[in-house]
Amino acid sequence: MAHIVSEAFKTQDIQVELEYYPWKRGYLLTKNATIDGTFVWSKKDERFADFLYSDTVITDVPVVFYRKDAPIPWEAENWESLKDIKVGATIGYSYLSNFRKYET
Repeated sequence: MAHIVSEAFKTQDIQVELEYYPWKRGYLLTKNATIDGTFVWSKKDERFADFLYSDTVITDVPVVFYRKDAPIPWEAENWESLKDIKVGATIGYSYLSNFRKYET
C-alpha cells in the first residue's frame, strides 16, 4: 500500500514522507493534525466528521491466519465457529462488526 499511495501522489508531483505507527496512534495523529494523512482505512460514518476519503484504493477480504500444525475449526464467514478460540487482534484496528461481537 505504501508503494501505491506514494506512486499516486507522485503523479501529482507530490513527494510523500512515510512514517509507520500503530493503527490507533496513526488515526489519532491524523485526527489531531499532527500528521497529514493515514491509510488504509474503511469508511465509517463516525469518521466523516474528521476525515476526507479518497477513492477506493484496495478492496479488503477478511481472512483468518492460523498455524498449519494447529488448525482451528474455522468455517468461512462463520464467526461463531471461533467463539471458543483465543484470537489475537490489533488495538485500535477496525474489525468487522460480526468479529467484534466476540471480543472479551
